Parts: sequence; C-alpha cells; structure tokens
Amino acid sequence: PFSPVACEEGTSELDALSIMTSILKFRPLAGAHDQGFLCYLLEVDDFRFLLDIGWDERFETSALESLKHVAPQVDAVLVSHPDLEHFGALPYAYAKLGLRCPVYATIPVEKMGQLFLYDAFLARHVQEDFEAFSLDDIDEAFQSLVVPLKYSQTVNLTGKGQGISVAAYGAGHMLGGAVWKITKDAEEILYAVDYNHRRERHLNGTVLDSLNRPNLLITGALNAKYTQRKRKERDQELVERIYNTVRNHGNMLIAADTAGRVLELLQLLDFVWSSADGISVYPLIVLNHQRVAFNVLEFAKTLVEYMTDRLLKSFEHNRTNPFELANVRLANSVEEIDAIPGPKVVITSMCGFTSGYGLQLLLKWARNPKNQILFASRPPEGTLGHHLFTHRSESEVPPVEVQHKQRVRLSGAELELHYANAKAKRQKQLAEEEAARLLNEDEEMSDSDEDQEAGPGEARHDLMADGTSHAGGPARKKTRFFKQKARTYPMFPSAEKTAKWDDYGEVIRAEDFQVQDFAHQARGREEDAGPAAMETEEEPAEAVREIPTKCISVPLTFSCQCTVSYVDFEGRADGESMKRILAQVKPRQLIVVHGSTEESEDLVDFCADSEDMPLEQVVCPQAQEEINVTSERNIYQVKLKDSLVSSLHFRQFENHELAWVDGIISFADDAQASKTSADPPSIKSEPETKEDKADPGIKGLKVPSLDVVPKRSQKGMGHRAVFVGELRLSDFKQMVAKAGIKAEFSGGVLVCDEVVAVRRDTAGRIRLEGSVCRTYYKVRDLLYDSFAVV
Repeated sequence: PFSPVACEEGTSELDALSIMTSILKFRPLAGAHDQGFLCYLLEVDDFRFLLDIGWDERFETSALESLKHVAPQVDAVLVSHPDLEHFGALPYAYAKLGLRCPVYATIPVEKMGQLFLYDAFLARHVQEDFEAFSLDDIDEAFQSLVVPLKYSQTVNLTGKGQGISVAAYGAGHMLGGAVWKITKDAEEILYAVDYNHRRERHLNGTVLDSLNRPNLLITGALNAKYTQRKRKERDQELVERIYNTVRNHGNMLIAADTAGRVLELLQLLDFVWSSADGISVYPLIVLNHQRVAFNVLEFAKTLVEYMTDRLLKSFEHNRTNPFELANVRLANSVEEIDAIPGPKVVITSMCGFTSGYGLQLLLKWARNPKNQILFASRPPEGTLGHHLFTHRSESEVPPVEVQHKQRVRLSGAELELHYANAKAKRQKQLAEEEAARLLNEDEEMSDSDEDQEAGPGEARHDLMADGTSHAGGPARKKTRFFKQKARTYPMFPSAEKTAKWDDYGEVIRAEDFQVQDFAHQARGREEDAGPAAMETEEEPAEAVREIPTKCISVPLTFSCQCTVSYVDFEGRADGESMKRILAQVKPRQLIVVHGSTEESEDLVDFCADSEDMPLEQVVCPQAQEEINVTSERNIYQVKLKDSLVSSLHFRQFENHELAWVDGIISFADDAQASKTSADPPSIKSEPETKEDKADPGIKGLKVPSLDVVPKRSQKGMGHRAVFVGELRLSDFKQMVAKAGIKAEFSGGVLVCDEVVAVRRDTAGRIRLEGSVCRTYYKVRDLLYDSFAVV
C-alpha cells in the first residue's frame, strides 16, 4: 500500500505502508501443561480451525466439555496423526456434538485412524455397553467429513475461508503423520506436534526443518527434558528382554497401539524372527478384535509410497512389500492365544489396559513371575497401565483396586426371563400391527362407500365403458369412427405409470433388482397368522438364536508378580533435537503446548534465551486460555453498523474491496448512554448471536461497534488519498511502453521520454520527477492507475 505525501510542483512522492495482517487467536481445549490428548482452537479472522480432535482410551465425556461448546461453529479440522490422542473424538463430536465441517487428514491417517476407532469400540464392547459412539457413527463420520490429502497437496478453502490454504507435510512418528501449514496472504502458520526427525525402518524423518521463518509456530513440548538413547541400543534391549523371557518359559505381553507405532515394532520383530537363531520357534502373535490387525497390515501394504525411500525402491525394483510379514501370526480372541502351547510373544493394543483383550491377558499372566509386561509407549494417566508404568522400576508393584468389567452370557432363570420378555414384546408388536392393519382396511372401506355415494355431477370410475346413461343421467351419444361390436366388457380403471428421468437416464428402482429372501417371506407369513398361531406353534429359531449377554462390574484387587519394563518405541524427537529444529525454523512467534509444566517451561526458557531465534513472542497458554497472536498490534475487531456500510464507497483491488472509513467507536455498554450519536432511536443493539450463546469464551468478549459520524461533527474531516498496491518498476515500464511512451532504465531509475523519471528511494517510497508537461501528467495517471485509490 502507498499513500501520497508532501509533493512540490513537478515532483510526486508515494509513501509505503505495511499490509494489514490477519487476526489470529489461539485457545487450547485440551493438551496444555499435560501429556494427554490434543485439541486446540485456532481462529484466523472469523474462520475457526480445530487442530486435532483427540480423546484417550478412558473415553470420559466430561473431558470434552470444552469441545461441546465450539464443535458446531468449527469450520475445518486438521488431524496430524491417526491415534486416539489426535483423532479419537471425531465420531463422538459428529454424533453427539454437531460437528459438520470438513476434516482434513492424509490418506494413511484417514485409513489407520478409522481402524484405531474400530478397535477402541470393539475393546469397550467386549466388557460393557459402550454408548459414546457406535460403529455406524465411525463410518458416517469418515464418509461425511474426512477429506484425504497427499503430502504437499494444497487445498484452497472457500466460503468463510476464502484466501486461506492448508497443506500437509511429513512429520514422521506415525504413518501419514503431518505437519500442517496454514497460509493466508502473508501469514504462515505451522502446526507441528509429535514429530520425529530420525529416519526409521518404515518412516522418513520430518521435513519441519525445511519450513523456515513462519509467522507462527504451534509445537509440543513433550520430551523437551528427555534424552533419547541410540536406536541400536533400544532394539538390542527389546530383543534381549524377549529372548530371556521366553527362554525362561514365560510369556511376553507387549503393550503397543492399533495401527501406528506397532508397524515399526513389527518390522523389527519380523526381521529378528527371520535372522536370529532359536527365537523363531516361539510364536509371534498380534492380538486384536475382529480382524482389525489383518486390515491394518493390508492397508499398510497399499501405503508404501508414504514409507522410507529404501522400502519404496525395494518395492519398485523387486516387488517386495515390506509388510509381507512371514513370521507374524494374527489372533482374534483370548481363546486362540490359550490354545497355543508353550511360551509366546503377544502384541496387543490399548496400552492403558482399560479394556479389550490386552486387559484379559494381563489379568491372567500378571500372577506368574516368569512372564513380562513390556510397554512400547507411555500409557495415559489415570489407567491401570499407567500405574504399572509408574512403578515398573520397583521390586514389587503395589496392588491397586480396579473395577473389572466383563460381558457374560445369560443363563438359568435370567435367560428364561429374557426370552419370555422378548416373546411378550413380539406379541405386543404383532397385535399393534394387526390393529393398524384392520384400521387401514376400515378407512379404505369408508373411502369406497363415499365414492359410491357420489352425486351425478361428480367424477367416478365406471366398470361398464359404454355410452349408456349413468345413475339416471342423460344418455351420451356414441361416436365411433370404426365399426365395433355392440358388446362391451367390464374394465377396471388403469393408470399408466410414467418413467422418471434424471440427468443419467431412467431412474432405477433398487427394489426391482433385489433377490427375494423366500425364507424371510415364509417367516413373515407365519408371523402374519396372528398372536394365536405364535402361541400354538413352536418356534424352531429359538434353538439357534444367539444367547443374550449382560455386563457386570466386579471390584478387584490387582497385584502384579511379573516383570514390568519399558522400551521407548514412541518415535518422537527428544529435547536436544527439538531445540535444534526450532533454531533452524526460526519462527517469529511460538506457542508451546502438549507437555508437562516442567517440559513446557524448559522449552520456553530455551527459546527466550536463544540468540539464534529472534522471537517476537513466546507463550505457553493454560487450558481454556485464549491468547491473541496477531502480528500487527494495531489491529482490532469492530462491528460495522448497517448505516455505516451503506455509506462506504468500495474500490476493487485484486480479490479485495477497499474503502476508507470514518466513524465513531462505541461499546455495547455505552449504546444506551450515547443518545447524542447519529443512531436513530429505532435502531436496537445487535442481538447475541448463536455462536455467542454456544461458546462462553466469545460471549464474554466485548466487540465495539463502528457507526457514522454525526453531520455536525463532520466539519473539517477528510483524509488524503491512499494508494493501495505494490509497484515494480519493471512492470510499470511495460505499462508506459504500451501507452506509447519511450521508457528506459538508467542507474535503477526509469526515464520516460527523457523528461520524466520514476525511482524508488532508500525508504521504499516512489518518486515521480520531471518538468511539468503532457508526458509528466500522462505518466502520473498511469502511476495512479496502478493502485487502488481510496
């Protein structure tokens, strides 16, 4: 933007102004000063992003109370990883909280995230009636909302997001993990949590260090005070622990996840089982619910392009898929594990041991000192797994009281009572259907009686299609062109069905092509016989009917006599690597989230004291704390009154419309007291919007209003013309040449017809110099036409 400043005759000077930036606000809904799940609200002007939508395996709805207020107003969701910590609350937000915006995720995150949620639901369903969401909610949420993207694919948003673009870049940590880049005009925002800079067996490292100098970086502090061992040492420790356990005739239970870090673990163990001597005789099993593990491996086989360059080249040249795991067996129940004799290594999901088959195996194997429980990642706080993880280094894990939930089959009197109630309910339903059928028949008979009683002038169907008189009416004259027989036959009225068409041709009725289920029809005819037949005839289906179940909860004192260990397979950058990457990225502003208070303070202190990062602002907000991270501090939000908007004169500039505004600012509290303003008495203050009611954080925010200046106060008002735009002298030279003016550069100055000079001074201002002549005014007009003048 430019505005004219003092100019003499024959000399014009244009002053450069900074471009107005967007208003950025950030609020953590979860994942601030703790190591739990992640969910953050980012506002770019009036567009609302939800950065991750996580939950933990406890699935406590009270933890999503803050999300409940903002979910209906969210405009887009960006998901960085497929696990529950980043993706777990999507079906609940869709089914119960009214989330209806696009959810952007990479293709692997979409596929694996769905399997994470399937496994979580099935694990809960094994032991209780889980009501937070269902399998149908998962399918509907992914089909309706999730938009899969590839790495570096830019999506330009529309509507409220006009001018905003988002793109995902590799983050490591999990297959398809993303660092999100949000761009609007000159603003660049990076969202990078849980990234890994190291290349692993199946994943490349993050590309965060190549995304330099963003206006804002939102990153996590997890592992900020942690020093990671070398990968070779960690792998060696894991193999030794497994080997010593099975050699001692014990079982090894490895607590991992469903479809994230378990892939890296399987790559290592399959290689060890193939190369090490003696260990291949012990079964290596992945235990999961209803073929979830099978689908995880099948999806992984199709996503080789998101893995390391080495695996991709091997697949392209040799057609060897890295997830054709010859030594891995899959199991879908604890009974299958029990049927395998001898020591075994079992990998299971739900590392917090809150539910699922992993919990059932833990309760069985924890009493044997020869067995070992190994955590590949840190379990969530407040779980049984976290209790074991915390006390793993002690000689004996303290006992803990837990509520053991399980689903058991009904038997005896409970089963008979259930069948009796089901039969009574079915009979009642049949009786209601029979009553409804009789009522419909009565209504049809009454309608036919009304048709028969119709008057002579009323239209009705006639079974005898001849020309005789009807009900005493006058005879109609028979007019025939061809000879016909005198006798006519009775015929019922017939309405020809017209075919319906759309853009693709005739509409197809699916029911016309359905295969008839004759067995189902036979059962339906038996049911139509009425309640009496149900009582007399014996139902053969009862013999094969699935036995119903119930959920029970039993208090249990859990004591662990087996060994508990931890080997870091989380795949996150440690503190030293995080600080080195931040020094390379050099963000102008930094927001630190997702980490304990000690980790967050350590990272903030490092960034504040670092000479390599000239930061303008470093903040570490608390949960529910809204912070303003707008680059320009002289930008404020105001509401424009209709009377003011109607008086503005807009000028088009690129994709924007600009206008100069002179007005009076007033707050809502001052609206009633300010009776001397230009507001007519009939104008009321703006009512509270739906968004203000839904989000208490917005409700408490007072946004001032801007109204027209009263006429008596407009004396002496006015402003000098403002020129908005950016001018390059090379482009202006072409404009001048098209206008028929000779223009050449001489020492960085554009000389026009050897009488007018256009140059840019050291302050960035455009100066027009020359003698007053026709060429001077013509060049000046062309210069003015290059800007939007307001």
